[in-house]
Amino acid sequence: MTIKLHLNGHCIETAAKEKLKEVQDELINSDISDVRLEEQYQLLLDFIHTADFKKLRASDQRLTGLVSTECELYRDISGKPALTIF
Repeated sequence: MTIKLHLNGHCIETAAKEKLKEVQDELINSDISDVRLEEQYQLLLDFIHTADFKKLRASDQRLTGLVSTECELYRDISGKPALTIF
């Protein structure tokens, strides 16, 4: 499972938090249990709580939001949140 994050005028941290809010709203407004949305929510929550956003922004200018880019959030083979920048 992957989650696309669009960075355009805001940093990786803001993009992740906005996506978390979007997924949370979908879960709340859903009439049925959606495992996919629950997995996305948990991945985003894990990423937000474990990522060193200051370090991420310093590692690549694209993660600052100054340059429009897309990222993909996923779990690596050890189950930890990981990020690919396109």
